[in-house]
Amino acid sequence: MWSPKRKRNGDRNEFYDNMTKVAIGDAVFSYASSHVKAIGIVTATAVTSDRPREFDDQWDINGWYVRMNWFVFKYPFRPKNYMDVLSHLLPAKYSPMQLNGDGNQGVYLARLGQALGNALLEISFELNSEVAVELEAIS
Repeated sequence: MWSPKRKRNGDRNEFYDNMTKVAIGDAVFSYASSHVKAIGIVTATAVTSDRPREFDDQWDINGWYVRMNWFVFKYPFRPKNYMDVLSHLLPAKYSPMQLNGDGNQGVYLARLGQALGNALLEISFELNSEVAVELEAIS
């Protein structure tokens, strides 16, 4: 997982700063196109790294890299369909989602908190039991 260290204008960004706060063993959910599509487990803390070649140059060359083991879901899911369970667990500040279940643009890496993380794990494993088995095997 890679991010720039700062915004293009040099300002700090909470979501880029979060790259330096992850710990080995932390779970990271991959959310894109309104779906949670994978879960990653942090295998090493953040180090300074140049932007990967496959990224376009919209971002600064200087960034953070966090090594991950990714597990792609056979059955991605829309958090929007589970807001009856998730909405009251969203962080008050720097939330990755709005109360209606839409993602917040510009959120790169958000801290979810234990309760929201556990709820997302439960949904993930209910739909993708093979991932639960894989994760259990490595822990």
